[in-house]
Amino acid sequence: ADRGRRPAGEGRAAVRRAEVCARHRGFGEALAEGEISGGHVDVLARARTGLDAAAQAAFDTHSDELLGEARVLGVDQFARRCTATARQSAKDAGVARQERLRRQRCISRWVDADTGMCITRIALDPLTDAEMWTAINAAVRAAHADMDRDGIEPPA
Repeated sequence: ADRGRRPAGEGRAAVRRAEVCARHRGFGEALAEGEISGGHVDVLARARTGLDAAAQAAFDTHSDELLGEARVLGVDQFARRCTATARQSAKDAGVARQERLRRQRCISRWVDADTGMCITRIALDPLTDAEMWTAINAAVRAAHADMDRDGIEPPA
């Protein structure tokens, strides 16, 4: 007699479904009413897996829309829809992250009192940093080309 025990995989799936239904309340109600299957809930859980917190939050804003689609789509079609929504949510979250980083850019300059050296501190988002270094490297290459043309030995 198995005494009502379930395989471990079934238990984990039940816990995952309960978590999804708690987060996406309409899914729990629709599952209880037989409007969607457990497969739809499993697909929703898998779609969120691997997304960072910002992308998960963006994904979760589509809950009502996804529920409407789960009610009319088969599990396979719903999986494709959830995958597309997760991909777009990750992209949207990445744009939001880049915008937050862009707003945190700062540049400060001062002269060190002991050495008299000018010090510049630059904090940039990754895209602006790449643009800056592209410009600096192009300017250095142009200066070296000018020195070569003029027969001047570049500094070491």
